[in-house]
Order: sequence, then C-alpha cells, then structure tokens
Amino acid sequence: MPDDLFDVGCHWIYPSLSVAQRGLRSSGLAARAVANASEDAVYAAQEHALQPFRQADGSYAVPVTYRCLLARV
Repeated sequence: MPDDLFDVGCHWIYPSLSVAQRGLRSSGLAARAVANASEDAVYAAQEHALQPFRQADGSYAVPVTYRCLLARV
C-alpha cells in the first residue's frame, strides 16, 4: 500500500558544457533524437537549453525534481 508521495528537489551539477552534454546524451531519448536528426543538431539544442543554467565559473547547475512514492508491503 502507498504510504506517502513526495517530491525531492536537487541539482544536476556538471563541471562543463561537454560533461553536461555527455550526461544528457546517455539517455535513450537523446539516442533517438540523434537517430531522427543528427548529433550536431542534438548538441546544438542541448547547448541552447543549458544556457540558463550556466554558472559564473562555467559549470552548469540544472534543478530537477524527483517524485517519490513510499510504500510498505
């Protein structure tokens, strides 16, 4: 039975754009995007999407929220 449903916020921290793109490219959705467009197009889209999260030191801090369900058997 579900006991609790809650959100947990955190940040994905990447030291550079290239590391952020490598991390984001590890998903199946990114692989499909490359297959349907091109690697260059996906990299360009990721770079554009990451710009608001660029920090002064060149790192990237992307806020994320995980929804958690606590259940007991």
